Amino acid sequence: KGGYEVTIAGQRAFCPFSQIDRFRKEAAEYLGRKFDFIVTEYTVDERGLNVVVSRRALLEVQAQAMKEAVLNEITEGETLNGTVVRVLDFGAFVDLGGVEGLVPAREVAWERVDDLKSVLKEGDAITVKVIRLDREAGKVTLSRKECMQRVFRRSPEEEAAAKSAAEVSAWMDENHRRNASFGAGAFDKL
Repeated sequence: KGGYEVTIAGQRAFCPFSQIDRFRKEAAEYLGRKFDFIVTEYTVDERGLNVVVSRRALLEVQAQAMKEAVLNEITEGETLNGTVVRVLDFGAFVDLGGVEGLVPAREVAWERVDDLKSVLKEGDAITVKVIRLDREAGKVTLSRKECMQRVFRRSPEEEAAAKSAAEVSAWMDENHRRNASFGAGAFDKL
């Protein structure tokens, strides 16, 4: 009811569901396994010893230590590999090995992306560039597009140059035929 019964050195302890992990998972995933805990409450009453433990508190302390270590190692402009952990409307969060950074929607691709979930999924491995780093706030802003080749749209002249000579010739003939009643040809009729 509300948590797990944990045995510590032969003593019964209680761990609330909310304190077993940082993120919610299936309850059966924790049964029969050994974990480290922090004792959050230790009292004795008429029913006996009452011990409440938290694994989440320990995981958060470890995560904070890892986050500080990673933040001290990375620098602005650095290119890193990460894993997408959450995709939201405003951007995607990427795990950089102990610290999460945000790829804002405008930094996902060079072209506008209306639905970020059509481009990124949880678990995707991606390469990102650190564009802003605030060590005090623990915030990292990332860019995926800075690690991608930028493709520019070609001008009509470039498009024509890319076509074969036969296609260009056919295009010119068709263009001349359509425009025969305009321009210099129109003055000939006057």
